Amino acid sequence: MGSGWIVILGVIALSPCLQVAPAASDPNSKIADAFDISLRGAMYAASTSVIDSSQSGFGQPAECLRLDCEIGISDANLVLGLSRRGKITQVTNAGGGIVEVVDQKLSGPTNIRYIYHTPRYHRQFLAPIKVPKWKKAIRSFLRLPPPKIAVPPWSEKSVPSRMTLELDSGLYEPNSEKISRIEGHFNVLMAESIEHIDVPFKPSEEWVRLTDELEIRVLEARSTGSQYNFRIKTRRGKRAFRTPLFPGSDLPNRYPVGRLLVGKDGRSTSRRSGPIFGLGSVGGSGSGGGGRIGPIEKIRFVIAVNPNHHKIPFVLEDIPLPRQ
Repeated sequence: MGSGWIVILGVIALSPCLQVAPAASDPNSKIADAFDISLRGAMYAASTSVIDSSQSGFGQPAECLRLDCEIGISDANLVLGLSRRGKITQVTNAGGGIVEVVDQKLSGPTNIRYIYHTPRYHRQFLAPIKVPKWKKAIRSFLRLPPPKIAVPPWSEKSVPSRMTLELDSGLYEPNSEKISRIEGHFNVLMAESIEHIDVPFKPSEEWVRLTDELEIRVLEARSTGSQYNFRIKTRRGKRAFRTPLFPGSDLPNRYPVGRLLVGKDGRSTSRRSGPIFGLGSVGGSGSGGGGRIGPIEKIRFVIAVNPNHHKIPFVLEDIPLPRQ
C-alpha cells in the first residue's frame, strides 16, 4: 500500500499563548506526568491511497487536518522512544458536539507510522565556575599562581520531540474557526532501569555477552587525540531483534538501545537519534573526530532492562482552524 501528500490547502502557525490542557492521567502515575504536549501549528492537507497494489490507479483524495505537536519530557532518563504519530480518540466541536473517533484511514502503513524514535537531545558546553574576586585578590597578595580552571564539560539537554496528529475532515466542523477540544494518546517505550556494559576500546578475541540473544566482539579499535575508528562484530541468537520497535512489538527483558564512546575523563560521544534498532545500536563500524572527548578509552553499551509500552493520554483545547 502506498500513499503520499499531494496538496496543502491551508496553514496556520500557533503562538505560545495557545491554551493546552494537561493530560487527563491517573494522579498516582508519574509516567504520564513526565510528558507535556503543546501545539506548534495546523494545516489542511490531502492524501491518496492505492486501492489495489496490482493496479496503477489511486483512490479519491481525502482531506484531513494535520496538527504538528511537540512533546516535552521532564525526565528522559528511562524514556527509550516515542511514536511520531499520536491517535485522536474524541473531538469536541465549537458548538459543543462530541464526536468519538473510532476508525480513521490515515496515510502510510500502520507499523511505519508508529515506529518508536529516540528522544531528542541538544549538546552544549557547561559554563566554567568563576573564581570569586576576593579569592583572586588573596592569591595575588600571597603571590600564588592563578587557580586552574577546568575545561567546561559537554552536557546533553533533552529537547521536545515532534509528533503529528491527523483528523478526517468529516470529524470536525469545517466552517468553524476552532475545535474546542481534542483528546487522544501517544505511545512511549520506557525501561524499568538502564544498565551500562563497558568494554575496552581495543581489539579482542573475546566475545562479550550483552543480552541472552546478543554477543559482541571488538575487531578493530584505533584512537588518537583527533580521530577514531572501530569495527564491532555481533553474534546473535534466533530471537534477536532485527527490526525497529513499534507499539505492540514483543519485548525482551533486556534490549540494547545505544553505544557510546567514552574518553579517559568520562566524556562520551553524543547519543544516537532516530528509530530504535537493537542490532544497529551496537554492531557495525564507525569513525569520526575525537576532539571533544580526546583519546577513547572504552565502549559503553546501553541496555534497557524490562522495557514496556505505555499510552500517554493528552488533551488539547481551543485549536484554531486554518483558513481555506
